[in-house]
Amino acid sequence: MSEKLNKKSKPIGKLKNLPSRRNMLGDKKKNLNEADENKFQKLFDFANDAVVIIDVETGIIIEANKKIQRMTGCTLNELIGSHHTIIYPSEEREVYLKTFKNLVAM
Repeated sequence: MSEKLNKKSKPIGKLKNLPSRRNMLGDKKKNLNEADENKFQKLFDFANDAVVIIDVETGIIIEANKKIQRMTGCTLNELIGSHHTIIYPSEEREVYLKTFKNLVAM
């Protein structure tokens, strides 16, 4: 599955204090009409880059787009709820885990 990833793929940054998607969208949904909500979902799903939202406390994937699904060969159901290390090549998982922990600690 994750062995299909480009070996040059790497995390490029982090968002601090990102609320869970449920909380984030719950607060914003009051201000979004259905067209705006659909536009956001399409932008996320069809982004030219792989996008994964990870819970920083648990390392669990809470959202993923179509590009990361194609890159890993995993379905959305396999990705969401799994630890983020599933998306990295097996021989590099420890390196990415350490990088993730360092980013979260910043």
